[in-house]
Amino acid sequence: MSALAAQHPQSTSWSVSRTASNFLPVYTDVKSGAAYTLIRHVRGDIAALSNTIKEELLPKRKSPQKFGARPKKTPIPISVNTHTNTIALRGNWRREVVDWLSSKGF
Repeated sequence: MSALAAQHPQSTSWSVSRTASNFLPVYTDVKSGAAYTLIRHVRGDIAALSNTIKEELLPKRKSPQKFGARPKKTPIPISVNTHTNTIALRGNWRREVVDWLSSKGF
């Protein structure tokens, strides 16, 4: 078994490379008073990783509605930058993303 296969037991079309200091490249940033979680060093199908995060990790939040109407669930905003291979999530999800990536074998 190769070292890469032992490191990444689950077969995915994407991967997240660790930093030189062996940390996962997940960071928080604040712009205009809003917190963002950034996932850097994404290789492979970045759109597939974005969809996997939406399905498995991020909860749906209730959007405000008028009184008496059923609340609709809206997803957490997520954006993909293919030039820098970075995914940005609205909010501080750093701990959840690091735990999730670690459970995936990264």
